[in-house]
Amino acid sequence: MQETFDTDNPSCQRRFDLPAIVEIPRFCPRAIRLNDKARAILNALLDEIETLGRREQTEREEVAWAGEYGDFRRVGVPYRPAVWFGGPLRWAARKAYSRAAKRLDWAGLVWRIMHRRCDRVAYLQLTALGLRRALQLRGPGVDRTALAEGLRGTVWGADLADQVLRDQPPATPTPEGGA
Repeated sequence: MQETFDTDNPSCQRRFDLPAIVEIPRFCPRAIRLNDKARAILNALLDEIETLGRREQTEREEVAWAGEYGDFRRVGVPYRPAVWFGGPLRWAARKAYSRAAKRLDWAGLVWRIMHRRCDRVAYLQLTALGLRRALQLRGPGVDRTALAEGLRGTVWGADLADQVLRDQPPATPTPEGGA
């Protein structure tokens, strides 16, 4: 069965070279206001990538071979709001997170990668703009070294790793008199 896509829909393009369909939003000139759910998703993505970066290189390779992070490495961060936000979610909460992910995608902050056979989000990938925005939201509480290592460990985020270290805010100066 040959996969087709809606050519009448100018808001997105579809890529078929990945294991799942990726909807790539075109540039959105309007800024969006991020709600609490969207902020929580961006924070969860940073947490997942940092967790991968904190693992030793050999442990990452073993885990990837075991399949736990194989798709994470190749495709994106698994979309798991129930795991990220503390247990089973009610239908309304699941829908709210799904809408927040769609808004993030529409704004160009993430790419949503859908399951092949249904219209559900399977993975999320941070874009360069999304990474900048997530780092701004998190503030100085980010372990940038672990985040860069986690991105280097992926196929989709390797080019973003240098941006994490390059955009690092300057260290706060210490008083010269000492304290």
